[in-house]
Parts: sequence; C-alpha cells; structure tokens
Amino acid sequence: APHGIGALNRAAGGDAIVLAPELIPLLQRALAFCLWSDSSWSPLGGHVYAQWERLEGGVEVDPVRFDQALRGAACELVRIDIDPEGGDTRVALAAGSRVDLRAMAQGFAVDRAVETLTAAGASNLWVETPRVVRGLGGGAAGRGWYFEPPTFPGQQRSIEAVYLRDRSVAWVSTNDPTPRGDMRTGSLASGTVAVLVSTPGAADAQAVAASLFVLSHYVGQRRLGQLDPKPAVLWMLGEGDGPPLESSYQWTKISRP
Repeated sequence: APHGIGALNRAAGGDAIVLAPELIPLLQRALAFCLWSDSSWSPLGGHVYAQWERLEGGVEVDPVRFDQALRGAACELVRIDIDPEGGDTRVALAAGSRVDLRAMAQGFAVDRAVETLTAAGASNLWVETPRVVRGLGGGAAGRGWYFEPPTFPGQQRSIEAVYLRDRSVAWVSTNDPTPRGDMRTGSLASGTVAVLVSTPGAADAQAVAASLFVLSHYVGQRRLGQLDPKPAVLWMLGEGDGPPLESSYQWTKISRP
C-alpha cells in the first residue's frame, strides 16, 4: 500500500518504499526548487528545523549533530524511482535525512482544493490558508479576486491591494512560527522582514517565497530569471525595527484596483 511522508522518514537509510501518488509531484517540485536555490532551502531539512527550534527555545545545540543535520539536507539525498511501465513509484531516503514539506504544505493544500473544486465544475473560486491565497476566475466583478496583503513588522503604510485572476500569493515573514535559515550553513535568515510571491500555482509560490526569504536580495533577484513562468515578487527588506525598504520584481504586473 502507498505510504506517506512519515513512513518515508522512518525508512531513511533503508529500502525504497511506495509513496502515495499525490505526494510524488509535490516532492519532485520541492526538489526542483531545492536545486534552484542551491540547497539554501531544502525539503530534506527536517532535522535542521529541529535544531533551529531547539536554538529558539533556548536549548543548547550539539555542533556535531547540527552539522550532521545540515549534511542531511542536501538535495541529492533522496531517490525517486518511477516505473516506466506505470507501476508504483518508489522513493528511497538517505540515512540522516528527514523530509519536511512544511514550506509548501499550505500551498499544496490550496492547489488540491482548487483541483477538487474545478473537477466538480467550479470555475470562479477563492481558496485561502493563513499564509497562502489563490483566486481562480474573475471574482465577483470579473476583474479577479480582491486581495489586500497583510501588515508586516515596521510597516507604516499598507501594501497596495491587488486583484488575483488565476494566480496565487504566498508570503513568508518574521511573524511566522517556523524558523527560517540557510540549510547549507545553518545561519538563521536576516535582513528580510517579508517576501510575497505570486505565481499561478500556490505550492510553487510558497516554495519560491521560502527560498527568497533565505537567499540574499541580490542573489534571489538573479535566480528569478531562471524560472518559467516568472513569478511576481515583493520584498520587505530590513530587520523589523524600522520601516522596511520595498523592492519588487514584476509585482506591478499584477492587476491593481
């Protein structure tokens, strides 16, 4: 029988297991963004998250275990074996790695909800979670779905509202409960208050936002040109102790009220 992510983590270092079919494209997409970000964000960083959570809780972290957790987050430490004849897809995870898809989970749930609703005949709909929204169709007035971004630390004015037509927006900020950092070095992210990303798919928007929050603004801007379709991005730069500096990439292409 197909298994979930928990079973895959328990099987780390052992034989490949059959993973639930709906999880395969999500894991593949997550690994693609891992490579795109040069492993600064990784879906295999479950042990790294655990170390960061210990640090934020004031618990001393063993440097050796932290280093092991970082090495276990490398993108190449999972193998996906797809049967060319249409049989079960098997996934093998290296010892020391732990799959953690929290950075895409809300987006995945939103996309699955949209798939279910459109399969039932819906064509004009809005789905949201605490940090991801997606609008399909023209909304109430035909222009798209009205979306007013949240307020982030240090802001003195609201971000201008937009209309979303067949687009999603995901955001990562210093308000989030999940610790964010570079999974290559272990350093927690700094210099960015929030990142908002808009793409057609919600899971993609979340993955890009998670990566850009960790990457430097300069590096992130350079990497965006490699994506197709190109996302729209709005950065809020700073440390949260004063008004953040706004910087954008194609954000003005999203419809305004």
